[in-house]
Amino acid sequence: MKNLKQYFAAAVVVCALLLAMPSTAFATDGQRMPDSYFDDAVFVGDSISLKLRNYVYKQRAGDPGFLGSAQFLTVGGLGSGNVQLPITADSLHPVYNGEKMMLEDSVAASGAKKVYIMFGMNDIVPYGIDGAIENLDVLIGKILEKSPDVQIAVQSVTPILQNRQQKNLNNPNILLYNEQLEALCDARGYDFLDIGALMRDENGALIYEYCADAPGLGMHLSDAACVPWIEYLRTHPLGSGADLLTPASEEDAGQAVDPLLSRPDDFAEEQVDEPAGESFESGLKQPPQKRDPNRRLNAR
Repeated sequence: MKNLKQYFAAAVVVCALLLAMPSTAFATDGQRMPDSYFDDAVFVGDSISLKLRNYVYKQRAGDPGFLGSAQFLTVGGLGSGNVQLPITADSLHPVYNGEKMMLEDSVAASGAKKVYIMFGMNDIVPYGIDGAIENLDVLIGKILEKSPDVQIAVQSVTPILQNRQQKNLNNPNILLYNEQLEALCDARGYDFLDIGALMRDENGALIYEYCADAPGLGMHLSDAACVPWIEYLRTHPLGSGADLLTPASEEDAGQAVDPLLSRPDDFAEEQVDEPAGESFESGLKQPPQKRDPNRRLNAR
């Protein structure tokens, strides 16, 4: 009887400890988090993420708590390179509370504790895969300098329709970029969310039903694509690995993001290869301005 009482007391203590733990402590792949989990989240990205924002806002018309109160800093044409350029009247920096800010400042102003990032579609061509990865590494470092307590989740880039691939912006290059994204996340301790894998068919291309602009660029997503994307987010809560290694600083990146050194020499016909101009103190160099592929790719 004495042993039974001891076992019972121990069980009570264990249960109390489990109840005191945050829900993410024992969440695993497949466990569905409530939408309130995203109350302190902000999504950052280009027109691919802008579609997610539009879909979420549309759902909130009937369900105000859809994906919690997640915020969005998404702009068509945005990339991890051009978002670090100086703010001008024509720049693509996201607007927060009516003010155009540097991304790290708008993330800090949002008060978010979880930052979901998807960049790359507008970076692979002007910066090359290596340069695009290094730009993102620097950008995340800037975010963490302003918001050191946030959790970082990097989402992989989604594919393109098989018949809409370009000379350099194509599914093999997107896959290579995503592999380097995952390696970056492993090295820095960020969460890696493989959204791109959800969207690929057996050939590695964008599933046709998930494409909203099949006759056009063949890369923008439909409402149907947002359904598995959001379900994936709900079943993949973030860990706490953002502090495993020190994030890259601007000094660490040095000259590694020179687009002329890292991008391919041959471009699709509609893309103009022009010398990159020296920019500002961050070490970035400004990508081509005339018929900039960053603007062309995500005009929607």
